[in-house]
Amino acid sequence: GEVENPARPFATIQAAINAIGAAKAPGTIWTVLLGDGVFGPAILPAELNINGIGSGSIFGPLNTVGGGTASQITDTSIVGASPAINHDGDYRLEVLTSNISQTTDSGTPGLVYQTAGDLFIDTCQLIYSTATDNNTFGIITFEGTDPSTTVISNNNIVGTINGVTGDVFEVAEVSNSNTGSTFTFTNNNVQVN
Repeated sequence: GEVENPARPFATIQAAINAIGAAKAPGTIWTVLLGDGVFGPAILPAELNINGIGSGSIFGPLNTVGGGTASQITDTSIVGASPAINHDGDYRLEVLTSNISQTTDSGTPGLVYQTAGDLFIDTCQLIYSTATDNNTFGIITFEGTDPSTTVISNNNIVGTINGVTGDVFEVAEVSNSNTGSTFTFTNNNVQVN
């Protein structure tokens, strides 16, 4: 692949992210454009956006790293083992008009896991299925000690839970201990089976 050359696309999203990281000036914002296909996992720094063409633009899991101002993901399908999104970057991550789902129930329980930065998920579909084993977990988990803002709004959230007696399931598990943190959950359609 070659940056800024649509005739020479990258085979994976991470190859594109790495090439952009080497080419861009600090503080500038670049965008990865995804077509139809499966583009693998992504480790996303700040100031790099991902735009797809809809549910056929598939990548994941997504892990965020580093610091900066913001990154935005639109019109994609983010798919991965639990969690599909792990936001640990110290910046604002926006996920808009995308599908978020998990392939297996492994690793950190939940679909979206946030320990740092700010997170905004809006107008997305979140699909999570699990067979829990005496765990307490949420589809969306908001933890950490850093001041963070999370807004989950206007989403369709579907959870299929095959647990046992004693399991505790929450759509959103909020346990960030910083008093300056906020978690807002509004206008979401939630279905738990």
